[in-house]
Amino acid sequence: MIWRRLKKADPKKEKEFKENLEKENVGVKDFVALLTSAFFVLILPCILILGGIGLLLMWLFGAI
Repeated sequence: MIWRRLKKADPKKEKEFKENLEKENVGVKDFVALLTSAFFVLILPCILILGGIGLLLMWLFGAI
């Protein structure tokens, strides 16, 4: 169902995207900022949620 809705990449747009990406100079500071924001937005909440679920299960089954 969803596979029918997905469109294949247009080679012209893909080439244009790669050229624009090469023109932009992404420095080390930008890369560090990207990784830091990904950590705080994605990884840290996942760890906290999984840890909370683990603690809840331990509490329910009497391990704590």
